[in-house]
Amino acid sequence: MKSAKIALFIVISVLVSGFFAWIARGEYDKHFMMDGYFHVVSNANQDHEVILGFPSQKQINFSLKKGGSLDFKLDDTGEGSITVSIDGKVRDQIGYVTSMNNIMLLVVGDEQTEFSQIFPSLVTEQGITANADKPRR
Repeated sequence: MKSAKIALFIVISVLVSGFFAWIARGEYDKHFMMDGYFHVVSNANQDHEVILGFPSQKQINFSLKKGGSLDFKLDDTGEGSITVSIDGKVRDQIGYVTSMNNIMLLVVGDEQTEFSQIFPSLVTEQGITANADKPRR
């Protein structure tokens, strides 16, 4: 009887500690793997007023100086393309965001906007992709 209680206590302790470790790992990934971070860079010859519209109906409005940049975090993007409006005019529907996004990079130029997604899990410490040939030493 006593050994059954001890075994049940150990099983419950392992399950509860595993659950908390799983929650802690998720929070770590959110904050340190930069999930949901957006980096917007200007490659334009002049300043622009930019509005980014997301499928979740959220909008980010900001002024982007010539050669400037902006970083922000947005978790609830919805699923679909980002609408880019420059100086009050819709310019592009670009990229594809989901409920879980890696680092997003938007480059705003004078005539077009480029979208890129960075996957840190595919990059090694030397800054090369995991499937690329290793540099010779």
